[in-house]
This record gives sequence, structure tokens and C-alpha cells, in this order.
Amino acid sequence: MRFVPLPSSAPYISPSWKECRKKSEGHSGRRVSISPKDIRGAYVRSREPEGGKALDIALDASMRAAVSKGRARLGADPVISLSFEDIRVKKRRCKTGASIVFLLDSSGSMGVKRRMAITKGALFALLDDSYRRRDRVALVACRGNEANVELPFTSSVQRAEKLLAELPTGGRTPLASGLVACSRLFESELKTHPYAKLLLVIVSDGKANVPLGEGNDTLNELRELCEAFKPEKARRMIVDAESGLARFGQSRRIAEWLKAELLPLDSFNAETLAGAISQALA
Repeated sequence: MRFVPLPSSAPYISPSWKECRKKSEGHSGRRVSISPKDIRGAYVRSREPEGGKALDIALDASMRAAVSKGRARLGADPVISLSFEDIRVKKRRCKTGASIVFLLDSSGSMGVKRRMAITKGALFALLDDSYRRRDRVALVACRGNEANVELPFTSSVQRAEKLLAELPTGGRTPLASGLVACSRLFESELKTHPYAKLLLVIVSDGKANVPLGEGNDTLNELRELCEAFKPEKARRMIVDAESGLARFGQSRRIAEWLKAELLPLDSFNAETLAGAISQALA
């Protein structure tokens, strides 16, 4: 069987596997769809190329397209004549991990010790299983006048234990600052792990009382930050740590603004919270 070469005027088709492979190394874990510009992962279907370029050509699908349009000559020396409109590229699925940011309210409000114990326990439980699933975890703590990144993204239990051995508590609740810090962490993470699933887990009673700007209305500012939170593809989960007889329901309002799933902390321990997070990423 012979193939008729494409005319020189046809749109560019790159056979450069090295160029694509360089962009796609280093990811494994859960299964997600990826861009047809990458060539890693299992070939699951074909599609028409976009933007006038065809990387990772699906030869079988391209041949079928040409044959279906009558551009084949059968016989002892069969010929299939391919034009660019026949070209199909591969759509692949690959494995990648999840990047999870915990935003922990470590202010001096009621129940802070239990919040910290459950959050750190869930974080360590996820890291224990991170070798298989390639998850990475980060922790931002809200206390005092601004949030602090206590644990940058890591998959190391040892590093997390070292950095989180003594996590300070007390002071006010700068949730707005915490959201900004989480957004920046995700943006940085996507530069090196562009196909990771993203999940934000906020553990708080929702009683924010520190604005970003002096004189700003704390709740209005927080609402605006929630509604504009990026990256948009990040899933959001709020674990409501409010306790006692008098409850203000502020976590529910934040969940609505952030379009987040709301879970009561009273229903979880460290193990079950880790399980709920894993389920959200399944």
C-alpha cells in the first residue's frame, strides 16, 4: 500500500515527538483527559486537528476518513490519497495526581485545637497514600493579621511532619488573605503540574474579621474574593468548624459565594475527612 504525499501547500503537520514529550514528562496518578497537543497516555479516540496544525497523527483514523470519501484505489498496489481534511489527531488519556490546598483557620476561636488535629491528620493520611496517587498537598494557616503558607506543595510525609510539628495558633481570622495565598499557590502549581486536579479545602468557622485593605468591609471584600476566586477549575470544599449553641452560619454564606461543597466538621475525624477529599477527586 502506498500513500500519496500531501501537497506542499497543506497546513503544517509536525512529526516531532521529542518536542511534545519534553512538555509532558513527570505526571502519573489519577486518570484525566489531556490536550491533543501532548502525546503521553493511552490513545482513546481521534479528532480533527485545531489551528491548522496536526501533532500526534492518528494514522488509522486518517486512513478511514480518506477511504470514506472515496480517496482509495484498491488492487494489487492499493493507494490511499490523503489530504489535510482527512487528517485526524489522537485524543489521549493519561494519569496525573491531585494538588490539594488546605486553608486552616488557626485563629484563637473556639475549637481551634480540634480543627488543627483533624486537618493535620487528614493531610498526613493523604500524604501516606501520595506515592500511589501522586497527590501533592499544601497548607495555608490563617491567624493574626495575615495568612501564612506553612507547607508549600509537597508529597513528602517527612517534610510535612517537620514543617507542621509546631503550628502556632491564636489571634484573629484573616480569611481574605488566606484565599489570596491559596490562589497564588494554585497558579504556581499549574506551571509545573498543568494537568493536576485541584482542590481547595477550607477548615474554618467562617468568622472572618481581618480585611485585606484597611477600612474595607470584611464580609463584602470576602464575598468579592470568593466570587472571583481562581483558578476556576479548582474544586472547593468548606469544612464548617463552627460549634456551640449559638451559631452564625457564616461558613454557609462563604460556601455559597465560593460555590463550594459544605461539610460539618462534627461529622468527621482525620481519617473520614481524608476519605471525603479522596472521594471528591475520584
